[in-house]
Amino acid sequence: MKNLKNRRKMAGLTQVQLAEILKVGQSTVAAWESGEAYPTADKLPEIARAVNCTIDDLYVENEEKEAM
Repeated sequence: MKNLKNRRKMAGLTQVQLAEILKVGQSTVAAWESGEAYPTADKLPEIARAVNCTIDDLYVENEEKEAM
């Protein structure tokens, strides 16, 4: 989830807000963003909807690489 933090910020959400939307703890969102843990497959569509992107966008390392 290399791009989750960036996408979350672009969506104007804090970790706490995203956690509330996804019905998980803030520490879970922090772990996803740091790479310490990964969301289950069933959470991926929910995460993408919450931050207004595709699932693939969550794994793009940065915005420049999306243009490639």
